[in-house]
Amino acid sequence: MWRALAAVALTQKQLKIAHKCHQVLGNKARTLYLEKTMKIAQDYAEKIGILFGIFIALGIFYNTLEQEEMEQTAQRLRLAYSC
Repeated sequence: MWRALAAVALTQKQLKIAHKCHQVLGNKARTLYLEKTMKIAQDYAEKIGILFGIFIALGIFYNTLEQEEMEQTAQRLRLAYSC
């Protein structure tokens, strides 16, 4: 059951769930690999979030961002932080 859940979680990019499954199964190698992968994803998401935040702040400051651009940027932020 745990192996099947881990496989489904990985196909759906649910790293936290897959990590917990492999942890319960006692698979230390996969658990460690998923921990490192989640750390890389979190670091990347933070960097992307900061860059988009700067982009929005500058756009607002110079009054150059259109409403549509702001909505697209907000959508990108939501996608970046959904990992």
